Amino acid sequence: MSGSIPPRTIGSFNSIYEVKSHNRNNGYHWFSPDTLRWFNGKVYDVLFGNCVFVSSEKENHSRFTPNPQRQYSVRVAMNDGSIERYGVYDTKRQADRDAQWLAKALANGTMVHCNSRNKFVEPHLIHWAHKKKAVTLEEHRKQRRKNERL
Repeated sequence: MSGSIPPRTIGSFNSIYEVKSHNRNNGYHWFSPDTLRWFNGKVYDVLFGNCVFVSSEKENHSRFTPNPQRQYSVRVAMNDGSIERYGVYDTKRQADRDAQWLAKALANGTMVHCNSRNKFVEPHLIHWAHKKKAVTLEEHRKQRRKNERL
């Protein structure tokens, strides 16, 4: 098909600095100082598995959020320069642990990016996801914890 957009895939980078450069060079502003300032964002320098990293955001103090807490996100750098969020955590330790797990799962194919749902899922769930709905992150975590106990 002429002119069709290729599906997005997981990126492969040598450092978080390469991720930032690729994001900027593809017209995105995820790492720009203004964007990070707006979200009180921080990007941590560790890149897991060539594409996964941790960021954190903190809402500004307002009457709706009188005591805002910093939240940590596991992010994935995609081949087109975009950044996808995998999950949100209360502590950096939790985010680092899941970032390491996700990097390994993406590398060995036990997790993939489902373009039609724009979610990370287990490969055998992609066909099911098209018919029903993709497994939610919380459902996936519960199943993973259950399997780890076995």
